Amino acid sequence: MYTVDYLVPPFMGCLVRLVRRVSFPEYLNRSVSSAPLVPLNILAMSSVLALSACSGGGGGSSPTSSGAAVPSESLPVSAQNLSVSSISQTEEQWGLDREYQGNSGLDRISAAGAYASGATGAGQIIGFLDTGIDADHPEFASPEGSDAPKIVYNNVSNLSANPSNAQLRHGTSVASLAAAAHGSGGVMQGVAFDAQIAMWSLNLSSDNYYSLSGPLIEQAYSDLVATGARIINNSWTLDGQYSAISKGYQANSMRSYFNISNMASSNIIHVFAAGNSGKDQVATTAALPLYFSELVGKIVAVTSVGQGGRIDDQANRCGLAQDFCLAAPGGFDGTGGFINGAGVGGGYNSVRGTSFSAAYVSGVLALMRQVFGDQLTEAQYLDRLLDTANKEGIYSDTSVYGQGLVDAEQAVTPIGGLAAPSGSGGNYWLSDTWFSSVGDGLDDFATNFSELSMVALDARGDPFSVAVGGLVRARPKLDVLDFSWGQTSQRQTISKKVSLTNYGAGSGAVSDHPVFEDNTILKGFMLRGSNMAISQLDYAVSKSDRAAINLHTVIAYDQGFASPEIAMRLSIAANNSALPSLTLGTVHDLNGLHGVEGRGAFSTQGVGQLLYVGLEKSHGLGNGWTVSGNAQYGNAKLQPREGLIQTININNMAAMEVSFEKGHSVISLVQQAYSQDAYMDIDIPVRREASGNINLSNQRFEMFNQRPVALEFREYSNDRDAQRYLKFEQKGDGSVLAQIGFEWLF
Repeated sequence: MYTVDYLVPPFMGCLVRLVRRVSFPEYLNRSVSSAPLVPLNILAMSSVLALSACSGGGGGSSPTSSGAAVPSESLPVSAQNLSVSSISQTEEQWGLDREYQGNSGLDRISAAGAYASGATGAGQIIGFLDTGIDADHPEFASPEGSDAPKIVYNNVSNLSANPSNAQLRHGTSVASLAAAAHGSGGVMQGVAFDAQIAMWSLNLSSDNYYSLSGPLIEQAYSDLVATGARIINNSWTLDGQYSAISKGYQANSMRSYFNISNMASSNIIHVFAAGNSGKDQVATTAALPLYFSELVGKIVAVTSVGQGGRIDDQANRCGLAQDFCLAAPGGFDGTGGFINGAGVGGGYNSVRGTSFSAAYVSGVLALMRQVFGDQLTEAQYLDRLLDTANKEGIYSDTSVYGQGLVDAEQAVTPIGGLAAPSGSGGNYWLSDTWFSSVGDGLDDFATNFSELSMVALDARGDPFSVAVGGLVRARPKLDVLDFSWGQTSQRQTISKKVSLTNYGAGSGAVSDHPVFEDNTILKGFMLRGSNMAISQLDYAVSKSDRAAINLHTVIAYDQGFASPEIAMRLSIAANNSALPSLTLGTVHDLNGLHGVEGRGAFSTQGVGQLLYVGLEKSHGLGNGWTVSGNAQYGNAKLQPREGLIQTININNMAAMEVSFEKGHSVISLVQQAYSQDAYMDIDIPVRREASGNINLSNQRFEMFNQRPVALEFREYSNDRDAQRYLKFEQKGDGSVLAQIGFEWLF
């Protein structure tokens, strides 16, 4: 047993008055890899170290909290993410993870949901101004699957050559709760288990006092920032609580310890423990923004709740600091035991106090920084942290819990859905956004488009990286019954015929109907897959001694008639077998073009147009064989009306087909629609600046630049209502697809 003095300075002056003397057992160091002990009727406390100092900076300091330590019972991205964890588990899997369960505060802050979304603190460094750290503890080994050091900086210039366990104990526990690795030690993990640690050690004297001064604190902060840390955890306090009456005097004292100007201008978030005196106001250090308004948005104060979720009796309440204060696990409220943290020498200890609650908040901020990077200012980070905290039930009492209980999942989860920002200032909800590209020659385009990532904003305006591939979808299937109707009128020299025919959707059946037999480009543009249905209205005029003129109007449509395509084709065939037929045509595609269609952020809500000219010719070869061919050339475009797609141009589009037919057998060579000058321009939002401005990247995607060639053999039944086929298709990437099959054509 040993004793610790509770010392309280009057009006933040030097430590002059002994208030009381308390006895308590030391930390109990032990491994908790075996079955844990259960606290009985012992009031368990950890040695949370609150640092006390004279206002002049030369006095000593001592812990202000004490008690027995009894172990308690003890689981993508995107372009803007700085790093990605190698651990991928569902929320349910995290809840069953042994190391997750070993840090019993994680469930209280809904950490599993944050991890399942990919937020683990990867790529982040948390700075600690504390007592030092046991760098050899297994919890601080390199993260699982990584060669990167867990501790990137460890300043021990103020420590003796062989620091005692007492010296390193507090900082070791604090750092472990914020960032202990997963897969190392096997007992627990920190909130941001993939984050790295930078430690600046404060010397603990033999009589449990610390030496603090303004230059020392400023040097510590400067060194931690130089490591790349953007979050600094301050699990210590100067004795005394915020007092509105003594505000001026206390502010002068704070100036002697902190460089207020540097803190206000830096891009650092400071996390301060509220203190462990059981008072209605936070410690003076945690109240800095109340003294200096320029520190609003730079500092968050943290009070402590126990395993039951209620405020710890010894924790200072948020009080007048409620606007920048919140609660986190780390305390004791008589329910559920204590939280375990790493101890010196490879063991684990139960802990209690706002020091450890501050570590949880520092860990959550590291998760947030992994998700948002430098796209948010420090004030925006803290605004989101406080806004997303749990404010239900008892946590609505701002005088006690400030803005509520920290919620890791909500801190990194979109609020109110996501919307893609555009250069015109519009925002397009992703819930109403989808994109489909299923036309011939679009394989590379579809792949490249799906691999995009972009920034989308939630209802708060905060940026999240979104994989575009998740917005790509296939068209629904549709089955339609066939029916037909026809009417013929005839005069002596001129024959006229009007007919209307509907062709139902089926597996490949539509593509074999007569309207496409002599028009390869039309087939390519109008058929996006076997789910299309066709209606054809024909008007034919035949002059027996001159030519045959045919006007075809074709409508292709899918489920719900959402995006019909309308084609008109005028063909002129002279009654001269030596001359080819001439075809002039156009395709109008409502809300898309050739299988490229989207809504919302990728809206193609306009009219796509194709204009083409073609030739077709059939010639008998004798012995029952006929050769026929067709070739077309055209240009197309689609001018979207809104969203991120700026332009779709399809220039110099060409297609051809040569077929040899005898009886019911057909051999054909098909060059599907192909272009060397077809592209889509998209303005992709790639970053949200901290100012709120959106950076757009104009990206061009080539379309129809593949040259797919197919060689087919087909044999029809006598009634041409069924076929068997053998097909070899060379894709644009050079691969060859072989197919053999049988189809009904009704």
